[in-house]
Amino acid sequence: MESDPYLHNLLEQIRPSILDISILQVEQSAGGGSEAHVQQLAAGWMDANADLVAGWVADAAKG
Repeated sequence: MESDPYLHNLLEQIRPSILDISILQVEQSAGGGSEAHVQQLAAGWMDANADLVAGWVADAAKG
């Protein structure tokens, strides 16, 4: 990660709310927790929070 400053900066930006994390954990448990289901939940969360995610990406690109 240290060899990729963008990735390092991006990971520092990612701060979903504790409420969002809790909701996703409940949905994951209800869906059996398969990798495909987790990826579906993550993609849905990212779509629903596209502006927030775009901000993280933009801030990470600034360094």
